[in-house]
Amino acid sequence: MTAHWKSLPLRLRLFISFGTVLALAMLLALFLQARSDSQANLSNFYDEELPAHVEGLAARINLSLSQDLSVSASLANSYFIEQWIRDGLPEDRQADITTYLSRLMGQLDSELLFIAAHYQGQGHYFQLRDGEFLQRSIQPPGGVDDWYYQFIDRNNTYELNLDSDTFSPSEPFVFINYRSAVNTSSGQPLVVAGAGIDLSQITTLIEDFRLGDTGQAYLVSSEGDQLGNDGEGIVGTLPEPLSQQLLRDGTTQIHEIERDGQIWLVGTLWLPKLQRHLAVEANKTAYLTLTRKRFMESSGIGLLILFAGLVVLYPLTSSLTRPLTRFQHQLKEIPHSLDLSRRIETDDQAELGDLADQTNELLERLSRAIQAVSTNAAALTQVADRLAQTAGLSGVQGGDISHEANQTMSAAVE
Repeated sequence: MTAHWKSLPLRLRLFISFGTVLALAMLLALFLQARSDSQANLSNFYDEELPAHVEGLAARINLSLSQDLSVSASLANSYFIEQWIRDGLPEDRQADITTYLSRLMGQLDSELLFIAAHYQGQGHYFQLRDGEFLQRSIQPPGGVDDWYYQFIDRNNTYELNLDSDTFSPSEPFVFINYRSAVNTSSGQPLVVAGAGIDLSQITTLIEDFRLGDTGQAYLVSSEGDQLGNDGEGIVGTLPEPLSQQLLRDGTTQIHEIERDGQIWLVGTLWLPKLQRHLAVEANKTAYLTLTRKRFMESSGIGLLILFAGLVVLYPLTSSLTRPLTRFQHQLKEIPHSLDLSRRIETDDQAELGDLADQTNELLERLSRAIQAVSTNAAALTQVADRLAQTAGLSGVQGGDISHEANQTMSAAVE
């Protein structure tokens, strides 16, 4: 394996090495980012996002009720209505009362206004609906008007009461019961008045609310009765102690509830104007699945970026190894041509430039050494020629020298 790796071109080895490091670094970064983001997103959802959704929806619901409450308070504390009651509820002023109520109703998206008044120990109920002014006596306790007695006994400034219209029993309304600041001599409020409001706008706000794929909202009374989203909320199905723990007045409460093997995050907030709890719930498992889906999408984008990086990296490695390739080609041509006067040329100023300088210095030294050897060889040739000539002259002029001496000289020349 090592031998095969070393046999690969340097450019390919650089590309594989850099690409592997880049891929591992990106995958590790994506993993750590996903792990960190998953925990951070869950904490952010639990601590900030879910409470923000609860409080934002509550603000919109309260805003939609503000005008109804304002008109109901104005009607219950109207000096004009108070004087009419103190004057004995004269019938000749009912037209003026109708005009006054019609003007108030014009400020609301409401179908009716009502007045419940006490005069000389007798209760009277008046209602304006569709321009018609209707009246009757308030029934004794134990009848259809128990809402009135229960309300004045609770001593609340106002409350919302889901009830049917007395004159149209088949049509349910949510009535805003508002008590006057003025009481009768018996301590009962002189006037209880308000509007019968249609909750369709609030119901639409609630049912249109979405939080991810599973998040929903609904209203819950303190007794656990649910309004909105077809009664499928978690809070209404919980055992009473747990539901009462969730439905606490005050600030936004966030809880984790397990049901059918799944974890749900439930945020609740008491709405004084509606006298209901607003509940917003979301499936934690589905939320984490959504987070993982987003991670897979980001991973796909990351892999595309990695692929683009590798496409850019390959020509980059080629450009990095190009000076070395040129160096290699120049070095190969020198032994082929045996021309030691050639020199390595490169524009690299780092290690490769230093290697070229050292190679050129080596070539220079080799050239000088070979030149010296050539010079010495020429000198040796001259000496040999001279010895050969000397040996020839000795043979001519030295005839009187013994034959043994001539043989010795010839051997020396050889």
